[in-house]
Amino acid sequence: MIIDLLRSYPKLEDGHIKLDRNHEPIIVFVYAVKGTPKELDEYESIQKAEGVKTIVDEDGTYLWFTTRPVGVKGKLVISPKGKIFADTTALDLANAMIRQHGALGRILAPDILAEGFEPKPPAKVADPKDTPLDID
Repeated sequence: MIIDLLRSYPKLEDGHIKLDRNHEPIIVFVYAVKGTPKELDEYESIQKAEGVKTIVDEDGTYLWFTTRPVGVKGKLVISPKGKIFADTTALDLANAMIRQHGALGRILAPDILAEGFEPKPPAKVADPKDTPLDID
């Protein structure tokens, strides 16, 4: 299933903005869930089984709420045990690149996130014997 970020808002508790342990506001991110009718039925069934009320927008779009954003677009995955979670592969890879390579990782991370970690076919390169050598 594909998710698209719609909006965000601060989480409220007793009419006040709820803060995390670092005294920062807890932000809720709202995503539109898109998928096949079968996927959406399964999504709704799992939500009900977990005691989560399925929220549907005015136009019939299922909504997914999280305090752990996954970007502007993302994917929802259903585990073999029937749990719904966001695929964070691209975020995890970008974070690992930053930890492992420092400044270089910070340069590479935006490209990783922009591509959404979709594997690409290998680049085609010319056969070296077909490439003229320019030797002076």
